[in-house]
Amino acid sequence: MAIARSIVTGLCVALLAVPSLAQDFYDWADRSEMPLWASIEAKPCCLPANNGGSPDVAEAVVLKQLAGRAARDGAVLRLALEGGRTLRIEDCDDSSICKAPENAYRLAAWWPAYRLYLVHVEQSGVVKPTYLVSEKDGRTTVVSTMPVLSPSGRYGIALLSSPTQNVRIDIVDLAADPPRTVSVAPPSCAAFDSGLSLLPPHPVWADDNHVRFDGDMPWLPADSDYRVYKGKAVLRIGSGPGLGPGSGRPQWEC
Repeated sequence: MAIARSIVTGLCVALLAVPSLAQDFYDWADRSEMPLWASIEAKPCCLPANNGGSPDVAEAVVLKQLAGRAARDGAVLRLALEGGRTLRIEDCDDSSICKAPENAYRLAAWWPAYRLYLVHVEQSGVVKPTYLVSEKDGRTTVVSTMPVLSPSGRYGIALLSSPTQNVRIDIVDLAADPPRTVSVAPPSCAAFDSGLSLLPPHPVWADDNHVRFDGDMPWLPADSDYRVYKGKAVLRIGSGPGLGPGSGRPQWEC
């Protein structure tokens, strides 16, 4: 019985130590991690033998700009890391070993000020999350889509607003290394229906602390139950002079 009680006690302690994800994702934190879909090679990147070009037009442009730093060889994308190492990322088209079928990883951009690669994930032609990959060690920070930078370039906001995935907002503090992120719940403004309202698709920074949302969705069917929210919805990033755990959660101004 004593052994059983100790096992139960230990299990209860372990469960209490697990943070609530619903709470956790609305607080600033470093959420970078080593990706399961990549590996590090102890050799320099992008030798001529590794560069086979890309069938993706947008990625081909980025690879040309980053010659010697990034290269593609068929299904394998390689990115240079510090210390003469290489991050090897391989597309996966086998649903039995992939987390999701037909994962394709496409290099979308290089942010030299932050030493970050931006890698899109595509599933069967649908754009999925964007990964911010550190040149230092290959650790990645995931956001919902390509971030839009603030006027100073310190912060980024990633907005996903669609009938299939509703509204997801991620904010990135790029002054931190690795970047810190926080997720933001949809507006609690009057007339915003969290089940059927969509934010306008384009985040626009008014300054480094306020974001408004502009644009329309002409592709949204006229008979759709979803509607683009037309009311005032401005997101205030922090309650202090900058971002981070000490400046509070982002707040909506309606």
